[in-house]
Amino acid sequence: MLSKTALLLAASATFATASTEDVILTVKSDNQEVNGNNLSFLHEGAGINYAFLGTGSNPEPLEYDSEAKTLTQDIEIAGGQHIPLVFGEYNSYVAVSVSNSLWEITFDKDDTLAVNGTTSGFYACKNTNDPYNYSKMSYELMYYTENAPEACIDVTLVKQSGPAPAPSSSAPSISSTSSNFDGAAGHYAPAGAFAVVAGVAAALI
Repeated sequence: MLSKTALLLAASATFATASTEDVILTVKSDNQEVNGNNLSFLHEGAGINYAFLGTGSNPEPLEYDSEAKTLTQDIEIAGGQHIPLVFGEYNSYVAVSVSNSLWEITFDKDDTLAVNGTTSGFYACKNTNDPYNYSKMSYELMYYTENAPEACIDVTLVKQSGPAPAPSSSAPSISSTSSNFDGAAGHYAPAGAFAVVAGVAAALI
């Protein structure tokens, strides 16, 4: 017979699992150039991967925790360790990062993503002055509560059920990460551009 402690641990594990799901975010817009695009997260700084739009067949899943109201992406770093990067906003850039501003994320009855209760604020933009200049050729996902640039396209994000997210490698190959997405990621990304080991380590020190 299982002890009371074992039963409580099993119940806790079941509850924790029930509060999370794997989702894929897609773009919804009246602009057909970006409508239906998936998101790809490209490394552009220490412990931060920026969100870009693309049309590939292998979108990157995120884990949604309905209790914590967060979206995260599991990243594998040196020594086989794993850390969660949190989906949020960093100086108006949408990214998964170790240092994002805290968003309370929910989904409405149509599975549209809401940040702190509102589904508005997301934009697809080019020429955002991102560190690696991927946005010169690809649309980057940005977040503005006001004064969005006129050239940006108003979008919303809709969730779809996704596969269980395999932990992202600390140094995935460019072909496996970016070739399925149109635009700058495939043209500009230098070898090793997606390595996050050094950046994450620096961010956590």
